[in-house]
Amino acid sequence: MGQKVINNTDGKWTAVKSVRNPVVAQPSTNPLWIKSMKEKYGLDDPVELEELIREWENHTINYLKSLHQGANGTGFGPGERYEGILVDLHTDRSTGDMALDSAA
Repeated sequence: MGQKVINNTDGKWTAVKSVRNPVVAQPSTNPLWIKSMKEKYGLDDPVELEELIREWENHTINYLKSLHQGANGTGFGPGERYEGILVDLHTDRSTGDMALDSAA
C-alpha cells in the first residue's frame, strides 16, 4: 500500500510518498499453527513455541531497526540508494499478549 504521486500530463507515476507493509507473527496459542509446527518440525511444547515467536519478532525488529537508523549496507545508509528515506518502524503485540505478560 502506498500513496503514489502522478504526473497529471501523462498519468505516469513520478514518486511514491509512502509504503506500508504490515508483518504479523502467529500467536503461539493458535491451534492451527501449533498443528502445523508439530507436523512440519515436531514442535508442540508451548514454552518452545512462544520462544520461537519471540525470537522471530526480535529478529524482524532488529532488521527493520537497522533500516530505520540508516545503517551502512542496508541500502538506507550514507551514500546508499535510499539514503534520506525514512523507514518508519512500529511494533506491538496483541492486547491479549500484553495482558498476559503484565499479569505474570
